[in-house]
Amino acid sequence: MLLDKQQPYILFVEDQPDIRDAFVLSFRGRGCRVVSVANGNEALEELNRLPSLPHAIVSDFCLGDEENGLEVIASVRSVLGKPVPGVLLSGDTSPDTLKQLYDGGVEYSDVAVLHKPVRYDDVRQAMENLGVAL
Repeated sequence: MLLDKQQPYILFVEDQPDIRDAFVLSFRGRGCRVVSVANGNEALEELNRLPSLPHAIVSDFCLGDEENGLEVIASVRSVLGKPVPGVLLSGDTSPDTLKQLYDGGVEYSDVAVLHKPVRYDDVRQAMENLGVAL
């Protein structure tokens, strides 16, 4: 896989189709390539089909089947062998979830956490803070 520096490529993981569609439209409308999937298995399948590495992974924290975005980011990074920057989106602000999000460990030091609702500018700024230019 080659990294295309001309146009940012984002892997977006979200189990709710309406949110996926809105994100894709928003980012594609601003010149980004977005591949959107519903879960970690689909993310890994897409990586095998695509000719380039993603510049960033944006994932909902709470996905179906008790899967979470931290696990997806870790799986994608493991397959790629690279610490691709990640942005986690979470609507759950319960103490247990916040502890899990912020105690992810050093392997998640380059993952930003944003709380829903989020706007394009919030995600863009988080990615730029992680070194991903959009």
